Amino acid sequence: MQTQSATQPPIQEGAARAFGIAIGNLFLACFGMAWIVLGLAAERKINPLVLALLSVFPVAIVISSVYIMRRTHGSLDRSQANRIEQKKINRRFALVNFLQWSLIFAAVFGLPRLGLTRWIVPAIILIVGIHFFPLANLFKAHMHYVVGAIAVAWAIIYPLLFSAGKGDSIGAIGMGVILWVSAAFACWRAFHLLHAY
Repeated sequence: MQTQSATQPPIQEGAARAFGIAIGNLFLACFGMAWIVLGLAAERKINPLVLALLSVFPVAIVISSVYIMRRTHGSLDRSQANRIEQKKINRRFALVNFLQWSLIFAAVFGLPRLGLTRWIVPAIILIVGIHFFPLANLFKAHMHYVVGAIAVAWAIIYPLLFSAGKGDSIGAIGMGVILWVSAAFACWRAFHLLHAY
């Protein structure tokens, strides 16, 4: 993902934003698919036909993202200052993801030892939701605040609405839908930026 400095011309700024959104969408599409497949698999409702139908959306997002990346790549700021700034952002991004996965592993292995196995999926959704907040600040992507807030709310609300066992599959599918809706909106935003310059 790219950031923009105040001195970047509008074309470079728009290209950087669209390029960054496209990269982020690859993650949203793939992880959204993973959540939905896990939820359906828990209910034994997964089969080749269902997988093929589910693949349509992430494949469309991936194709769109690759197209946007190819269109914007030539307009990106390649100055030394931007490369240095990008390295800093990449390090912070790696740190956020390291902390996220560390907490997920701690939840997966720690909660059963405390007799709280039914809270593993809500805890993971909560952790994933929270991790969007530092990313929103890091990439200046305000939509991440919305996605993070919705995911955190979903992690809290769905266990109260659905019983254990059944709730886990609904929780996972719901999280996948949240990520896919976010990817669809972000894709629209990236194409808007693309045509703006």
